[in-house]
Amino acid sequence: EFDSAKHRALEERPTPAGKGHRQQKSQATDASKAKWREKSAAFREAMAQNRLIAQYQKEGRPLSELPTLPTREDSSLVPCQSCGRTFNEAALARHSKICKSVFTNKLNLKDKKR
Repeated sequence: EFDSAKHRALEERPTPAGKGHRQQKSQATDASKAKWREKSAAFREAMAQNRLIAQYQKEGRPLSELPTLPTREDSSLVPCQSCGRTFNEAALARHSKICKSVFTNKLNLKDKKR
């Protein structure tokens, strides 16, 4: 006969973890939680702005009267020295190789046209 209470007791028993396992896990989750909070706050601000736009449109008011919100920049993004676009570090490494050659070609073409 199957006893569900015994089965649940076996499943709920904590598994032993190595030393420092909980600290490493909590540090990793703290960083990901902070990043999530940042993204969540930006999303909520965008939703509030969209509700305000919808309200202005419904009332027939011009959108030029909308208050401007300060833009948030992601602190993990690094600007490209050639074009100014922002990337994370891995993408910037790939992009900068191509961007340098493209910008030097564009500059050379402009000089030739003059």
